[in-house]
Amino acid sequence: MSAGRIAPALDQHAAHERNRHGQPVCPRLGAAVDFIVEDEDMAEVARWIMANLPFDRLYFYGSERPLHVSWSEHPVGAAYELWEVNGRRVPRVFT
Repeated sequence: MSAGRIAPALDQHAAHERNRHGQPVCPRLGAAVDFIVEDEDMAEVARWIMANLPFDRLYFYGSERPLHVSWSEHPVGAAYELWEVNGRRVPRVFT
């Protein structure tokens, strides 16, 4: 992801980091991770997480791509599949 596409106010990868003014980089707080499980269909991993764990947001990019999962104190439980349309990733609800 290029620096121009990062939205710090939404990026839970920043977790509880603070900016130079002492404010959270991402007011959502929580934390996020991108990961892949070798030799597993990441759609199955995503559905297992959705059925068994609390999470804030989950972004599915494809069966063989890393999965993005975030957590927060008040998890939303929103899951999205990101489709490529005309060179851009467009989210739709992942089930």
